[in-house]
Amino acid sequence: MSWKIKLSLLFVIVTLQACGMNAGTRVGANSAELYSDGAQLDDGIIEKKTMARIKDGFEDIAQITVTSHNRAVLLTGEVLNADIQTKVERIIYSVPNVKKITNKLTIGPLASAVSRRTDARITVAIKSAINSSKIIKVGVIRVVTDKGVVYLLGLVPRAEATAAAEIASKAEGVIRVVRAFDYID
Repeated sequence: MSWKIKLSLLFVIVTLQACGMNAGTRVGANSAELYSDGAQLDDGIIEKKTMARIKDGFEDIAQITVTSHNRAVLLTGEVLNADIQTKVERIIYSVPNVKKITNKLTIGPLASAVSRRTDARITVAIKSAINSSKIIKVGVIRVVTDKGVVYLLGLVPRAEATAAAEIASKAEGVIRVVRAFDYID
């Protein structure tokens, strides 16, 4: 990876912190403090590298979203066959610092543009509701939606995870909510 990309990612992380992404008071360490700058930088690099490699080889035969949180990768989307799915996993494991992969790729026809837009709308609605919550810290939970299934990721206390799952389950169009949290309590 070029030094320009690394410097850009570092700038984004520092800027987000300065804007209050890690602000908050609790007894002991909060979830934003535990999700280190190094892990955030690694997650950005993991996502960028894997998506570039996947697009190079599978652009017309797969629709894949790679989400990395705390160096754990969630794969969502569609691939046309099992061989592609295996190759994608190999690509991700070849990227440094990947701890584990949760593969939720489906084998079959690629999702329509309408389906993708519906998933995006669901994700935006859930993020907005989570960010409006007084229980959940802003910016500590990642939301990914694939075919109406919502995946929640983050390094959070159980109370925040429960609140986020409850919020997500009430959003229009949600089929199921999957908790993929790392708990700090």
